[in-house]
Amino acid sequence: MDLDFFNNLKDFFAQNNDTEDFTKNLSNYLEKNEKGILKQIEEQRKTSVATRNTMKVKMKEILSNYSLETANKGDLYFIASKEENEFSTYKYENGERQIIKLNENELPVNAEVNSALRFENGEYILDNEATNILKEKITNMANKMLDAQDEELKEFRKEGHLYRVEEQRENRVYLVDETENNGLVLEEVDFPEELLNKASEGITFKYENREYI
Repeated sequence: MDLDFFNNLKDFFAQNNDTEDFTKNLSNYLEKNEKGILKQIEEQRKTSVATRNTMKVKMKEILSNYSLETANKGDLYFIASKEENEFSTYKYENGERQIIKLNENELPVNAEVNSALRFENGEYILDNEATNILKEKITNMANKMLDAQDEELKEFRKEGHLYRVEEQRENRVYLVDETENNGLVLEEVDFPEELLNKASEGITFKYENREYI
């Protein structure tokens, strides 16, 4: 691993000197380095299916555009996910994406999920500059998309209005404003968990005091 990783790990040890939850906390800390960047963001901010899908498309565009902008450095490789000792990696050649599998033995020791790589002299090398730039671009894009999602929902929620459940699947609730009756259907990412068992298609809820009842 690189020096930054060890410095971060040192800080982790300093903050976790209580052994009771040490193993669990350490596992959670290390896991963060094995999750895709969008997955990490979704764990911090509630995300609708529509927003998630758009973010994936935008991320693909960011990677493709950057690969073209830096084509003089060779093909771009971006590690998307990890399963056991195998890394699912996006390879960009002439802006086109191909998904390949790389074994950890093929990669630099400090490579992890969300790392950008190049292939030089018969081996993969870590491109730290590309990694930092891409992480920033993707994070900024995702947060901008989520800000827009949250603003749309803020305008959608109106005090005293009635909202009908248009659909509920996998604990995701899609609502229509019956009071305004404009036909707009939105996934409510802040729908109360305690009401999920009642949120079947056609059921109506009232938005009052900034919550559904």
